[in-house]
Amino acid sequence: MSINKVGKLIGVYPNRIWNIFNYWLGIAYFDAEHNNISTLGIGETSSKKGHDYITVAVDMKTSRVVHATEGRGADTITKIADYLKTKGT
Repeated sequence: MSINKVGKLIGVYPNRIWNIFNYWLGIAYFDAEHNNISTLGIGETSSKKGHDYITVAVDMKTSRVVHATEGRGADTITKIADYLKTKGT
């Protein structure tokens, strides 16, 4: 279900939903601890065939998303590594 459909369903503007989502996502990212990651899985996917890629890093032991970033390729691995460094991992 898209953000626009959710907005119509509950009677609020889609931007309001995005603001709430981004607020809580920011808190979760700030509070996240990744000290016990032993195996990191990295995968990529696209929303449409050949377009808009996203790369996701997952703690393979807990199946929790550690970090997600736009794009694909070696630069996304660098972004994931940089994020983990900010967390002291």
